Amino acid sequence: ANNKEVENYLNKHWKEANQSSDSIPTYIPTGLFIQSIDWVDANTFYVSGYVWQKYPYSMKDQVNEGVVFPEAVELKQKLKYRWKGETHETLGWSFEGKITQKFDYTRYPFDHKTVRLRLWHVDFSQKVLLTPDLDAYDSTKPEDKFGIDPDLSIGGYTILESFYRYRHHKYDTNFGFYPNKGHKSFPELYYNVVIKRNALDALIINVLPLIIVLILCFSSLLSITFDAEKREIYNFRFLEILTQCGALFFV
Repeated sequence: ANNKEVENYLNKHWKEANQSSDSIPTYIPTGLFIQSIDWVDANTFYVSGYVWQKYPYSMKDQVNEGVVFPEAVELKQKLKYRWKGETHETLGWSFEGKITQKFDYTRYPFDHKTVRLRLWHVDFSQKVLLTPDLDAYDSTKPEDKFGIDPDLSIGGYTILESFYRYRHHKYDTNFGFYPNKGHKSFPELYYNVVIKRNALDALIINVLPLIIVLILCFSSLLSITFDAEKREIYNFRFLEILTQCGALFFV
């Protein structure tokens, strides 16, 4: 997709939402660069990077500046730079924080995951729609992994692709100030990173210890005998068997 196709899509949705003809949304190009993604637990990951937005000079003092990660927890965000171009001003923030997302583990260890970063404009009351800043990247083809640090490594996973997309959410509230319900169905911008689990790593980490435990259990089983002479050779004692079982239980 390109910027024109994105604006056509948003314009179409704006008209379908039955907005008045004099109500024209403001498009704010927004981009992301991810520097790290680390797993906190099964449904939480820690992410850090940069986010930037381009504000036209024509909208100066009419649109508040800022972007929100609504699903983030303990988010730290700091303005890092301002760059003034011919037609717009670019603001860039560094950010880091935890994001909770429900993942599907039913196909473990052959599962794929899509790590999503949801983006909102800082002010609900303004008619602002975020658009992906596609011009900020060298290439945004489906096979490209753009907006990601080349040295980024996600433990146990391989990065397959990255892309922007819109998702529609229906809320049962107008947040206290929307004059009509049309605002509640606007598409929200997401940045997505598709990752694939390294099955061999998962097997080594989770299955190999079980195989070792089974071998040790089988070895203990072989030492059990009613022959007194062999029992002395194997140094078999019931207490020792229980001790081994206790140790293997914790493994």
